[in-house]
Amino acid sequence: MSKKEQLKTEKYWYKYAQDMLLNKRIIAVGWQKWDPDDNDSQTGLVFETEDNVAFFLSSDDEGNDPGALHWSSFEPTGPQNRDNGILPVGVMDNKLFQQALKEEK
Repeated sequence: MSKKEQLKTEKYWYKYAQDMLLNKRIIAVGWQKWDPDDNDSQTGLVFETEDNVAFFLSSDDEGNDPGALHWSSFEPTGPQNRDNGILPVGVMDNKLFQQALKEEK
């Protein structure tokens, strides 16, 4: 692939990502079991935007396993007032978490 073709591909993906995410409001965040039919499946972070699109991180292009969401900021932020961190895999599935919260009351 030539440099010109590579740049065209890169521009395509940047525009694609911007069209999907830029200025979109996140309306839901939670962990979801990766494969509901597999008892050994981990959970991964999923967030939904106002246009009802769900986003998740995967360890690879095929979506075989969830991926951790790493973050970084120039200013300390978040519950631990840090400038970087990770939202991990393996957190309780959101449906189970919501059920546990209801049962706690």
